[in-house]
Amino acid sequence: MERTTHPVEQGEKMNLCSFWISSRLFGVNIQDVKEIDSSIIITPTCHAPASVLGCMNIRGMIHLVVDLRLWFGFEPATITDESKVLVFKSTIGEPFGILVDKMDDFVSVATESIIDRRKDEGGVSHKEGERRSVGSTMCRGVCDIEKGLMAVINARAILPAVEYAVETEVN
Repeated sequence: MERTTHPVEQGEKMNLCSFWISSRLFGVNIQDVKEIDSSIIITPTCHAPASVLGCMNIRGMIHLVVDLRLWFGFEPATITDESKVLVFKSTIGEPFGILVDKMDDFVSVATESIIDRRKDEGGVSHKEGERRSVGSTMCRGVCDIEKGLMAVINARAILPAVEYAVETEVN
């Protein structure tokens, strides 16, 4: 299988929407974000994987709400006054959002400063035969910003991870 890469031009910027989950800083491309919702009324979904908190009705449209905490090895979410649901655009997939502990800021980072430490020189992401965690497939890399290290999440990898969890729980 041939690996395709897209060259990054020097000075190219990515605007990120940053948020906190379990005292860790994360960010997603702001172009993938539709809105941030603070009225969190989640209806549990039967037979869903543990990472799916349930569904939310946002202006008449039903959105799946995912808890990324479990993918990254944190304790399950507890909703507080600072909790928000980060809702993604329909271009990312079916209507869904992620529960975050609190929102932070919008930051602009140089694309080349987002470093994927999982890859070696040959572009291999992991040792032969080793299974990568689903959380690691969601993370496109880390970058150092003023507040510390921020893990950059690929929003397009979230729903496939949920689908994978459903498939493995059924089998």
